[in-house]
Amino acid sequence: MAGIMVINKISKHWGGLLSLLRRHGHHISLMMCLTGFVLDSTFLPSIDHIATQIISVCYFGIAIIALFFSQAITTNKIRAPWLLLISPLFPLIIQFVFGGLLSVVFVYYFRSASLSVSWPLILLLGALMAGNELWRKRLEQLEFQVTVLFLLFLFFSIFTIPLFLGSIGTMTFLLSVLVSIGMLWLLLLLLSVVAFGALKKKIYRLFLMPFFSALLVVGLYFANILPPIPLVTRADGVFHSLARNVSGEYVGSREDETWRQRYFSLWYPPVYHRFPGESIFFYSAVYAPVQLHTPIIHLWQYRDTASGRWVDAVRVEFPMSGGREAGYRGYSEKQYAPAGSWRVLVETVDGRTISRKKFVVVDVDSHALTRQIAL
Repeated sequence: MAGIMVINKISKHWGGLLSLLRRHGHHISLMMCLTGFVLDSTFLPSIDHIATQIISVCYFGIAIIALFFSQAITTNKIRAPWLLLISPLFPLIIQFVFGGLLSVVFVYYFRSASLSVSWPLILLLGALMAGNELWRKRLEQLEFQVTVLFLLFLFFSIFTIPLFLGSIGTMTFLLSVLVSIGMLWLLLLLLSVVAFGALKKKIYRLFLMPFFSALLVVGLYFANILPPIPLVTRADGVFHSLARNVSGEYVGSREDETWRQRYFSLWYPPVYHRFPGESIFFYSAVYAPVQLHTPIIHLWQYRDTASGRWVDAVRVEFPMSGGREAGYRGYSEKQYAPAGSWRVLVETVDGRTISRKKFVVVDVDSHALTRQIAL
C-alpha cells in the first residue's frame, strides 16, 4: 500500500512537471537555445578538437535514441511503464538536441564563412535554428525529424570527412554527401524495426524531403556559397610593408581603419593611399586542422569601371600546413595597382572562397601615415 502511494505521489508531481513543460516549453527551449548558442560561439573549440567530436557524437546518439523510443511508443512496440511515463519528454529532447546541433553547425559556418559570399547559407542556418523553436508541432512529425537529422548528418560529414582524408575539394565534398546518405539509410533501417508501418505510409516524403535538402546543399557548394569548412580565416588585411623579424614573426605597417571600415568593410572598404612606386602587400592567416594540407590562393582582382565587373589581375599560390591555432600565415605582393576598387580572394585550389577583402587604392603625392603591428 505504501509503495502504491509513493508511485502515485511521484506520478502526480511528474504530471505537474510535464504540464508545466507543455505550457512553457517553447519559452524554456528558446532560452536554452539562445544560451547554448552564446556559450557555443564563445567557448566551443575548433572542429578537430576531441571535445567537439565527443559533444557532437553524444548529441547525435541522444537524438537517435529519443527518436527510436518515441516511434516505438507511438506504434505500441514498447509498453514499459517507466518509458510511457517519460514519453512526453521525447519530443522536447529531440527538439533540444536539434537546437544544440544546429547551434554547433551555425557557429562553425559563421566562423568560417565570408559574409559577402556565404550570407545565404548563414540565413538558411539561422532560419533552421528559428524553425526549430517556432515550428515545434511540425517538427514532431517523423518526416521532418528525419529530414533535419539528415541535414545535420550532412553538415557534420562536410566537417569531418576532410579531417580523416587530410584533404579538401570537390571529391571530398561529394564523399561527405554519400556518407550522410548512408547514415540516413541506417537510420531508416533502425526505425523500421519499431515503425515499419509509419515509414511505409510516409515513404515518399521520407526520401523526397532529404533528397531536395541534399540537392540544395550541393547547389550551395557549386554556387561557391558553402564555405570550405574546416578552413577558417583568422586574419587578413592590406599592408604598405611586410617582413619577418629576427624571431621569425611577421611585422607589417598599415593605415588605421575607421570603425565603419573595421566592422562594415563590405559597405565601407578600407582605403590604401599609394605613393608612386609603392607595392601593396596582402596578408592572410588561415586556420586548418593539423591533418589538413592544401594550397592557398590569393586572387587579386580589380573592378573595371566600364563594365562594372571584377577582372583577375594576378593569382599567387602557396602551400599551407595545418595545426597553428592563429592560422597559417602567408602573403602576396602587387607591385603596381592603379587607383580604383580592388579585392583579394583567399581561395582553395579548387576555387572555394575562404575570405574576401575589398579595398580602394588612391594615388597620393606623399607617404601615408601608417603604424607597425606584429602579426
